[in-house]
Amino acid sequence: MNQTPNELQVFKDFFEKLIDNPVIKIPAGFFLYVLRFLFGPVFRAAYGAVAVLFIADFVTGYSYAWMNPEISPDSRKMFHGLIKLFIYAGLLFVGHQVSVVQFGALLQSTVEMMIVLTEAKSVLENLQKIAKLKGVDIPFLEGLVALVQGKLNEATKGAKKHEA
Repeated sequence: MNQTPNELQVFKDFFEKLIDNPVIKIPAGFFLYVLRFLFGPVFRAAYGAVAVLFIADFVTGYSYAWMNPEISPDSRKMFHGLIKLFIYAGLLFVGHQVSVVQFGALLQSTVEMMIVLTEAKSVLENLQKIAKLKGVDIPFLEGLVALVQGKLNEATKGAKKHEA
Protein backbone atom coordinates (compact mmCIF):
# COMPACT_ATOMS: atom_id res chain seq x y z
CA MET A 1 0.00 0.00 0.00
CA ASN A 2 1.56 3.28 -1.13
CA GLN A 3 0.64 6.20 1.10
CA THR A 4 1.64 9.76 0.36
CA PRO A 5 2.46 11.95 3.36
CA ASN A 6 -0.02 14.69 4.02
CA GLU A 7 0.90 18.30 3.28
CA LEU A 8 1.22 19.25 6.93
CA GLN A 9 3.83 16.57 7.57
CA VAL A 10 5.75 17.60 4.44
CA PHE A 11 5.75 21.24 5.61
CA LYS A 12 6.83 20.20 9.10
CA ASP A 13 9.73 18.12 7.75
CA PHE A 14 10.81 20.95 5.44
CA PHE A 15 10.70 23.50 8.28
CA GLU A 16 12.74 21.21 10.58
CA LYS A 17 15.40 20.75 7.87
CA LEU A 18 15.45 24.50 7.26
CA ILE A 19 16.01 25.24 10.94
CA ASP A 20 18.83 22.68 11.11
CA ASN A 21 20.58 24.35 8.17
CA PRO A 22 23.65 26.35 9.34
CA VAL A 23 23.06 28.89 6.57
CA ILE A 24 19.90 29.90 8.45
CA LYS A 25 21.31 29.53 11.98
CA ILE A 26 24.26 31.89 11.47
CA PRO A 27 22.28 34.96 10.27
CA ALA A 28 19.50 34.26 12.78
CA GLY A 29 22.04 34.05 15.61
CA PHE A 30 23.70 37.27 14.49
CA PHE A 31 20.31 39.00 14.23
CA LEU A 32 19.38 37.89 17.75
CA TYR A 33 22.77 39.04 19.06
CA VAL A 34 22.26 42.49 17.52
CA LEU A 35 18.72 42.73 18.96
CA ARG A 36 20.01 41.77 22.40
CA PHE A 37 22.81 44.33 22.17
CA LEU A 38 20.48 47.12 21.01
CA PHE A 39 17.44 46.49 23.19
CA GLY A 40 18.74 44.47 26.14
CA PRO A 41 18.47 40.85 27.17
CA VAL A 42 14.90 41.24 28.45
CA PHE A 43 12.04 41.45 25.97
CA ARG A 44 9.90 44.25 27.38
CA ALA A 45 6.14 44.21 26.91
CA ALA A 46 6.35 47.62 25.23
CA TYR A 47 8.46 46.12 22.42
CA GLY A 48 5.74 43.58 21.69
CA ALA A 49 3.05 46.25 21.89
CA VAL A 50 4.95 48.48 19.45
CA ALA A 51 5.42 45.57 17.03
CA VAL A 52 1.75 44.53 17.16
CA LEU A 53 0.50 48.12 16.84
CA PHE A 54 2.90 48.86 13.97
CA ILE A 55 1.65 45.81 12.07
CA ALA A 56 -1.97 46.73 12.85
CA ASP A 57 -1.30 50.29 11.65
CA PHE A 58 0.18 48.98 8.42
CA VAL A 59 -2.70 46.56 7.82
CA THR A 60 -5.46 49.09 8.60
CA GLY A 61 -3.76 51.87 6.62
CA TYR A 62 -3.20 49.64 3.61
CA SER A 63 -6.76 48.30 3.88
CA TYR A 64 -8.17 51.82 3.88
CA ALA A 65 -6.10 52.75 0.83
CA TRP A 66 -7.20 49.57 -0.92
CA MET A 67 -10.92 50.07 -0.08
CA ASN A 68 -11.07 53.75 -0.98
CA PRO A 69 -11.54 54.20 -4.74
CA GLU A 70 -10.21 57.78 -4.61
CA ILE A 71 -6.75 56.74 -3.45
CA SER A 72 -4.49 53.78 -4.10
CA PRO A 73 -1.79 52.11 -2.06
CA ASP A 74 1.43 54.06 -2.53
CA SER A 75 4.95 52.73 -2.16
CA ARG A 76 6.08 56.16 -0.91
CA LYS A 77 3.70 55.86 2.05
CA MET A 78 5.01 52.37 2.73
CA PHE A 79 8.56 53.74 2.67
CA HIS A 80 7.51 56.40 5.19
CA GLY A 81 6.17 53.60 7.39
CA LEU A 82 9.52 51.85 7.19
CA ILE A 83 11.30 55.08 8.14
CA LYS A 84 8.88 55.43 11.08
CA LEU A 85 9.80 51.90 12.19
CA PHE A 86 13.51 52.78 12.12
CA ILE A 87 12.84 55.94 14.14
CA TYR A 88 10.91 53.89 16.71
CA ALA A 89 13.75 51.36 16.86
CA GLY A 90 16.23 54.20 17.41
CA LEU A 91 14.13 55.69 20.19
CA LEU A 92 13.72 52.31 21.87
CA PHE A 93 17.49 51.77 21.58
CA VAL A 94 18.19 55.15 23.22
CA GLY A 95 15.60 54.34 25.89
CA HIS A 96 17.35 51.07 26.68
CA GLN A 97 20.78 52.72 26.77
CA VAL A 98 19.70 55.43 29.23
CA SER A 99 17.94 52.91 31.45
CA VAL A 100 21.27 52.02 33.05
CA VAL A 101 21.67 55.47 34.62
CA GLN A 102 19.71 56.88 37.56
CA PHE A 103 16.18 57.89 36.50
CA GLY A 104 16.92 56.47 33.06
CA ALA A 105 14.22 53.83 33.47
CA LEU A 106 11.70 56.67 33.77
CA LEU A 107 12.87 58.10 30.45
CA GLN A 108 12.79 54.65 28.86
CA SER A 109 9.21 54.07 30.04
CA THR A 110 8.18 57.54 28.83
CA VAL A 111 9.61 56.91 25.35
CA GLU A 112 7.91 53.52 25.17
CA MET A 113 4.60 55.00 26.33
CA MET A 114 4.74 57.78 23.72
CA ILE A 115 5.44 55.33 20.89
CA VAL A 116 2.67 52.95 21.99
CA LEU A 117 0.13 55.80 22.30
CA THR A 118 1.14 57.24 18.92
CA GLU A 119 0.71 53.89 17.19
CA ALA A 120 -2.56 53.19 19.02
CA LYS A 121 -3.90 56.56 17.86
CA SER A 122 -2.86 55.81 14.29
CA VAL A 123 -4.60 52.41 14.33
CA LEU A 124 -7.78 53.92 15.79
CA GLU A 125 -7.76 56.72 13.19
CA ASN A 126 -7.37 54.16 10.40
CA LEU A 127 -10.29 52.15 11.78
CA GLN A 128 -12.33 55.35 12.01
CA LYS A 129 -11.56 56.17 8.35
CA ILE A 130 -12.56 52.66 7.26
CA ALA A 131 -15.79 52.85 9.27
CA LYS A 132 -16.71 56.22 7.72
CA LEU A 133 -15.83 54.96 4.24
CA LYS A 134 -18.09 51.93 4.68
CA GLY A 135 -20.86 53.94 6.38
CA VAL A 136 -20.59 52.08 9.67
CA ASP A 137 -21.21 54.06 12.85
CA ILE A 138 -18.99 53.04 15.76
CA PRO A 139 -19.86 55.53 18.51
CA PHE A 140 -17.08 54.69 20.98
CA LEU A 141 -14.33 54.96 18.35
CA GLU A 142 -14.47 58.77 18.33
CA GLY A 143 -14.13 58.77 22.11
CA LEU A 144 -11.18 56.38 22.01
CA VAL A 145 -9.34 58.55 19.48
CA ALA A 146 -9.98 61.62 21.65
CA LEU A 147 -8.86 59.75 24.78
CA VAL A 148 -5.58 58.61 23.23
CA GLN A 149 -4.97 62.08 21.78
CA GLY A 150 -5.63 63.58 25.22
CA LYS A 151 -3.11 61.21 26.83
CA LEU A 152 -0.54 62.18 24.18
CA ASN A 153 -1.21 65.87 24.80
CA GLU A 154 -0.86 65.40 28.58
CA ALA A 155 2.44 63.58 28.15
CA THR A 156 3.74 66.27 25.80
CA LYS A 157 2.73 69.06 28.18
CA GLY A 158 4.40 67.21 31.06
CA ALA A 159 7.62 66.86 29.07
CA LYS A 160 7.57 70.56 28.16
CA LYS A 161 7.16 71.52 31.86
CA HIS A 162 10.23 69.48 32.78
CA GLU A 163 12.30 71.11 30.02
CA ALA A 164 11.57 74.64 31.26
